[in-house]
Amino acid sequence: MLLRKNTVKTGNTWPPLEGRRVSWYQRRWERMLESLVRGVALVSGISVLLVVLFLLWEASSMIGVPSIVSSEQQRAVPLEIDNTRHKSENNPRRSEVLWSPAGAPPLHTLWPLLLEGLKVTVIAISVATPLALATALSVAHLGFRRHRRWAKPVLEMLASVPSVIVGAFALIVIAPWVEKMTGLPFRLNATVAGLALGLAIVPILFSLAEDAMSAVSVDLIRAALGLGATPWQVACKVVLPVTAPSLLASVLISSTRALGETMLVLMLCGNISMIRWNPLTPVRTLTSTLAGEMGESTLSGPHYPMLFVIGLILFVVTSALTGLAHWLVRRTQRHLREGS
Repeated sequence: MLLRKNTVKTGNTWPPLEGRRVSWYQRRWERMLESLVRGVALVSGISVLLVVLFLLWEASSMIGVPSIVSSEQQRAVPLEIDNTRHKSENNPRRSEVLWSPAGAPPLHTLWPLLLEGLKVTVIAISVATPLALATALSVAHLGFRRHRRWAKPVLEMLASVPSVIVGAFALIVIAPWVEKMTGLPFRLNATVAGLALGLAIVPILFSLAEDAMSAVSVDLIRAALGLGATPWQVACKVVLPVTAPSLLASVLISSTRALGETMLVLMLCGNISMIRWNPLTPVRTLTSTLAGEMGESTLSGPHYPMLFVIGLILFVVTSALTGLAHWLVRRTQRHLREGS
C-alpha cells in the first residue's frame, strides 16, 4: 500500500487526501482514466481541425485559393461568387438576387440564403426568448421554485424531441393557422419556420437561462428581501441585471442552434431563394440548401464546391457566436469574483 503525500497543490495535480491510503491499482486506474479523457479531448480537437481543412479544401475553388484544385477545375470553376441580378417580370425596376445553380446561366449568389436564414433565426429567437426567460425566472425565483425538482427535467426532456416531430406538428397545426390568419395562398413561409424553430429551441434556452439565474448569490437575494423588496422586484431588479450577460450568452448559443437546424427548416420554409423582407413569404436558408442539393450536385461544376462554401460560412458564424457567448460568461464570472 502506498500513502499519498498530504500536500496542497493547484492546477492539474491531485488535491490533498488527508492521509488517504491509495493502492497501486487505484493509482493505475486513475492514470488510465486521465489518459482516456485527454485522448478523447485530443481526438475531438483533431476532428474539428480536419473538418475545417476539409471544408477549405473542397471550397477552395470558390474562395480564390489557388494551387489546391487542378488547372482544368480552375478553368471550369469561377473564383468569385456570381452576383448576377435578375429583374422581376412584373416589376422591372425591382431586382432580386437568386440562387439557381441549375439555371441558364447558373446563379450562385449566397446573399438570399444568408439573409433569409437570418430572418428565420430572428423570428425564432423573438419567439423563444420571452417564453424561455419567463419560464426560467418562474422556476428559479418565483412561484414555481418549489416545483423546480421535477419541472426543470421535464422541460429539458423536450429538447430530445426530434426536429421532424416538431416540423410535423407545425405542418398540421401552425401552418394552417398562419394561412387562415393571413389569407395567403401558401402555407410554408419564414413565419411558420420561425415559430416552429422557436418552439424547438425553447428547452435549450430555458436550461441555460435557469442555470444562470439559479447561480445568483442567496445572500444577495436575502439582502434585497430584507430591505422590503417583493419577490417580483427581486427578480426584475436584482436577478435579471446580475445575470444579463449570461442570459445574452444563452441567447447567442440558442441562435447557433437555430442557424444550424436543417430538417425542420427544410420542411417549413418553402424553399424559394429570393430576397424578400416580408416574413410571410417562402424562403430558402443555408442549411436547407445543403440538405436539399448535396445529393444532386456534380463534382465537375461550381455547384459542388459552392455547397462547401455554405458549410464553411455556417461553421464560421456559429463558431463566432459561440466564442462571443463564452467570452460574455467569463466576463460575468470575473466581475462577480471581483465584486465579492
